[in-house]
Amino acid sequence: MGLSLDGEEGNPKATKELEQFIELKGTERILLSDVVERFAKRPYGWADTEILLIVGRLAAAGRISLQFGGGTLAVRDTLEHLKNSRLRREVSIIKKRQTDETVLKQARNLTQDLFSAMGPAAEKELFEFYTGYFNQWLNAFKSYKSKTDVGRFPGKATIEQSILTLERILSVDDSFEFFKQVVDNKNDYSGLEKDYLNQHEFFSNQLHTWQQLQQALHDFEKNKQALERDPKAKQALAEMQSIENADAPYNMLHKVAGLVGTVKAVNESLLKEKRNHALARVDEKIGQLKAEIDKSGIASPELSNRLLRPLQLVKTDIETEASIAGIYMLQTQTAAEKLDDGLHDLEQAVQPVSKPKPVVEVAVSSVFNKVSDSVYLESETEINNFVEALKADLLAEVRVGKRVRVR
Repeated sequence: MGLSLDGEEGNPKATKELEQFIELKGTERILLSDVVERFAKRPYGWADTEILLIVGRLAAAGRISLQFGGGTLAVRDTLEHLKNSRLRREVSIIKKRQTDETVLKQARNLTQDLFSAMGPAAEKELFEFYTGYFNQWLNAFKSYKSKTDVGRFPGKATIEQSILTLERILSVDDSFEFFKQVVDNKNDYSGLEKDYLNQHEFFSNQLHTWQQLQQALHDFEKNKQALERDPKAKQALAEMQSIENADAPYNMLHKVAGLVGTVKAVNESLLKEKRNHALARVDEKIGQLKAEIDKSGIASPELSNRLLRPLQLVKTDIETEASIAGIYMLQTQTAAEKLDDGLHDLEQAVQPVSKPKPVVEVAVSSVFNKVSDSVYLESETEINNFVEALKADLLAEVRVGKRVRVR
């Protein structure tokens, strides 16, 4: 059967007669099959298709309600049930229920709270007013969900629940049932309005602050242990983490800039202190390597630049490193490796000119372990014994023509 509910009613007279018949029945439920049977017989003799078209168009126009399986049949499902002869036998018709004036007035008054605008007084226009706003909310929540699905943002569970609530109410085509649900659950819809405003404000005006919070927590994490030794920084970090973990942080986000500023000041002070200390230690190594270059007998500006540059680059890295642990690693392990590389390269450069003295390393801790079973020096005698032992080891190496490097 080719049925379409679009367009104008093809037979206004027939439509009026069928509608008057339903009107006479009042609130009585009429089986669709009985209506088809009645108007297919004399004196009418209408075709089944024409009867079904009239019924479908009256339902689409909101002038009657179709019932199926104990509930109101949604307009979007009407065509399928009219075309299917098996389903059609279970469809019944009732006169469109008019919303009680008291309920309608309550629903209209509620629009001021929900939408900050008073809706129209007529039932049909008020229904369209509500569904227009609810569809706007639904589209917004779906947009927010697309963001929470791929990133860490607050309100994910609220957004998903709001979408379900809106899809449920918007599936109700019958304005009578629609307004009954809205009025009976007005507190739920007032809560939904607050959730909508929170999410709208967040994604429209607070997103930058949220991203600032997350970036700051990420940046401060690398120095968290040192920062938490400062009481103000520790408290500010705890508040920032609390805001980031909150289900609804919207009213707390105004604090973020101040909290970030507090921690940032302490962090920068710590980094400045550690950088200055590290740069001084690297300068010591640069001085040591420079002294060896000057004593080598082959010193030149080109050689000095080539051998000292790696240590100079370590200083550059220290000045930009934002991690205290990273600064310490550059100052100790990296700088020591560059000094060793520089001394090795100098050794290689000297060899074409003259054979340098061999190098031997003397570990101070090894000498100490030879003269003491303890980990401490506690008397003048113990100190003298240690110094004498160290001196003896150093002299022994020098006297056989070696250069000593103390570790």
